Amino acid sequence: MFAVFNAFAQEKGYYGKKTFIEIGANAQIPVFQNIFGQEKGYMNVKGTLNKSYNLYDQTLRGSFSTIVSENAAVGMEVMFRNYYINPQKEPELNRQMLSESGEVTSEYINARVEMMQLQEVVIMPKVTFSNQRGRVPAGLTQDVGIGYSLIRFQNTHPLVEVDSGSVYTAQEISEHFIDTRMEELRGLVFNYGIRMNFPITKGILFYGGVRYQYAMLLGRKDYKDYEYTDNWFSGREIWSRVNQRHQLGIINLGIGFTICI
Repeated sequence: MFAVFNAFAQEKGYYGKKTFIEIGANAQIPVFQNIFGQEKGYMNVKGTLNKSYNLYDQTLRGSFSTIVSENAAVGMEVMFRNYYINPQKEPELNRQMLSESGEVTSEYINARVEMMQLQEVVIMPKVTFSNQRGRVPAGLTQDVGIGYSLIRFQNTHPLVEVDSGSVYTAQEISEHFIDTRMEELRGLVFNYGIRMNFPITKGILFYGGVRYQYAMLLGRKDYKDYEYTDNWFSGREIWSRVNQRHQLGIINLGIGFTICI
């Protein structure tokens, strides 16, 4: 590896190339989510709800960076993350509705609802750097960034199953399940990553590494007011579940390629 560094250590950049594009994927198995977080949920398997752990969590990412010194680069990254949240704590749904006179009415029904998929898009400026013996983007590098995220529900009318004798049909519950004010959320993402980059050619490197990501949802004060609604999944509960999902899944493993141009 040191021989590789010596071969192009006379000028800034990787063999004279001062910009690079990264394409990669990150994934995690949110073990802590299932140990300390929610119970098993329900996945839609060919139109039938089957009990399952909430394990799906993957990210596709791409970035464009410019080398500013032998040991540092600045860039912009875009991430597309897909994952699920469990809208239930137990096989029961409840809602609280506030009448015009200020009276609170509560309803409870036995029902099962599929886990709800979310897609999160993160736009993040970042800095990539290596130690004095390394050289960006080869070898051991680290990156730090702060990004803005936009989170959207992919299935706002989830599959629902109700027990016989329910006063509501599955379709009625599904059509009024999610608080429409919460179909889209926003937040901030703080990222720190470390990885090893292995040169394949003079213009392409393969990398593998780990990332720590801390996500913070915005608008907490507003979402606290969304407790009373005729929807079965209230805005306050949505904010809480998405925020919990972020905190219990913060370590990502990733692989990808770096293309120097």
